[in-house]
Amino acid sequence: MESLVIGQTWPPGEIGDVRVVLFVKLREGLVLDDELIARIKNQIRISTTPRHVPAKVVQVPDIPRTKSNKIVELAVRTWCTGNR
Repeated sequence: MESLVIGQTWPPGEIGDVRVVLFVKLREGLVLDDELIARIKNQIRISTTPRHVPAKVVQVPDIPRTKSNKIVELAVRTWCTGNR
């Protein structure tokens, strides 16, 4: 599994809080269901703090990368905030 996490201003367009959004690329054949989301969130809660637990967990087909194979977090954050 690969993943990417961003902080998204919530609610959009307002000065409010920031929610954690986790994007996951699962192995072929796996599907992100409620049980897997609960397991992921629980593991994050145990390993870090409740503040780090994502508000949203989204399955994606791929994680964007640069030519040097680094994850492009800024592009995803920009897309999610609507600043295209």
